[in-house]
Amino acid sequence: MSQEPENPARVDSLVRRVARDCTDCGKCGRSCGYLQRFGLPVAQAREVLAGTFDPDQPFLCSLCGLCSEVCPLAIDPAAMFLGLR
Repeated sequence: MSQEPENPARVDSLVRRVARDCTDCGKCGRSCGYLQRFGLPVAQAREVLAGTFDPDQPFLCSLCGLCSEVCPLAIDPAAMFLGLR
């Protein structure tokens, strides 16, 4: 099954939402090796917006969805990482 490429406007919206709304509480990073290695979603979103984000990096995320499940603000970092792929 092939997957449609992510809409760039939607990805931009996801990145901007994470950069704007994430409070950097750290709940998502407590059990995630990817986030412990590369930083919390807000830091990664800011790197994307600054143009310093490694485009290969999101492929190291397992997309398990834990970050989205534990987020107290219902931000969806997993969707951002999938879109950035």
